[in-house]
Amino acid sequence: WLESGVVDQTLWPANLATWSAFDLDINPNDIHFTGISMVPDSSASYLGLFKDCGSGSNQFAQIIPENTALAVSQNCGNMAAWYKNFTKYLGKQNKGKTHQSQLAALNVNPAEWIGFTDGEIGTFYSDGAQTSAQSKNGFIRISSLEAALPVLQKSSGEYSEIYRDISLKKLTSRHALPLIYGKIFSFLSEPYWFTHGNWVIFCNDLANAKSTINSLLSEKTWANQSDFEAVESLRDSDANIL
Repeated sequence: WLESGVVDQTLWPANLATWSAFDLDINPNDIHFTGISMVPDSSASYLGLFKDCGSGSNQFAQIIPENTALAVSQNCGNMAAWYKNFTKYLGKQNKGKTHQSQLAALNVNPAEWIGFTDGEIGTFYSDGAQTSAQSKNGFIRISSLEAALPVLQKSSGEYSEIYRDISLKKLTSRHALPLIYGKIFSFLSEPYWFTHGNWVIFCNDLANAKSTINSLLSEKTWANQSDFEAVESLRDSDANIL
């Protein structure tokens, strides 16, 4: 499914910039793009979301299972500034009022979510025979578990299960994640979720959530894979998207 669906799964940065040009370098184990993008303030460009946000740190390899087919991490140094840019981005697309109405209908306060988000969010797709939607997972690095849990639980239903001493819950505030964090979380409408260290991890499929927990507890993640370490060494440390 990854090869056949790669176009759909990379649509989340729609309107990336008004103009871009890249050099392409194909190596045995990586494809490397180097180039420039133009992002005028007047345009509704995805890269404009990172204006005045600074760069954070990409730590997602700590929680990405080794059998992951595709992962995307997005980070910045100031999430409040990022969300302000996000609302402006929606306004330039004439979606601002609809966005606010949808959040109000869910009784979701984005400031609470942004408040506990520690600069890094993203998604990953598990390898295997699942459909694209089933295999999609998301993550948020959190600054405080004490701040995050009440907000997450307020948006969750009665489902609760303990698996290997980890509590599994299920979001019921439909589409809350993409409304707050954008298209990177599309199709994660009512996922299962659990916390692991300073991360909240969302999984569309319950079996996939348990498989992810197994990988984390056995430390079978990208952070411990030599192939990822080789690719990691190629990137710019100030990158906002990886």
